[in-house]
Amino acid sequence: MALVVQAQAGETVDFDSLMRTYRDRVFGVIFGLCGNRADAADITQDVFIKAFTNIRKYNFRSSFFTWIYRIAVNEALSHQRRSRSKKMRIWEKLLPTADGDARTEEDRLSILAAKNESRTHAPIALQTELQTQLDRALQSLSEEHRAVVVLTEIEGLPLHEAAEILGTGVGTVKSRLHYAKKRLQILLKPYLNL
Repeated sequence: MALVVQAQAGETVDFDSLMRTYRDRVFGVIFGLCGNRADAADITQDVFIKAFTNIRKYNFRSSFFTWIYRIAVNEALSHQRRSRSKKMRIWEKLLPTADGDARTEEDRLSILAAKNESRTHAPIALQTELQTQLDRALQSLSEEHRAVVVLTEIEGLPLHEAAEILGTGVGTVKSRLHYAKKRLQILLKPYLNL
């Protein structure tokens, strides 16, 4: 906490120490949420700029770790929403319905999931292929479900910390995690022989 107090007093060296301490883990969370290394690097930089700009607003009610993760999750989800908006305009052009109306995002995700499920059940030899499929499946989850999986299963945070970072209750985190795991099992079944 001494580093945080010094950083709040304007000591940039202490903020640099905080940044080095949390940079890799923040990047990991963001990458898990957005699935793109270049975007994750940009968003990580934005997170630390935002944290530096707002360090005086940090009030010690939660751990600094929780505070910086909350910023990271919010920035990553905001980026996802902006990206999705762009993608939806493209998808609307590519995937019209029979009557010409645009499909909802849920419809598009169902189409993608169906394509994923219809693939062969043959075992996949390469670990990279499985990782690619896992990334795709993870990205097909809603923001809320993906955030819970990244924080608890990938980052290994306890449920109560994930709840605090996401600004929700532990019960909600448990429910989202349960749903997300079920969805991932469905999407990955052809690759894991579940």
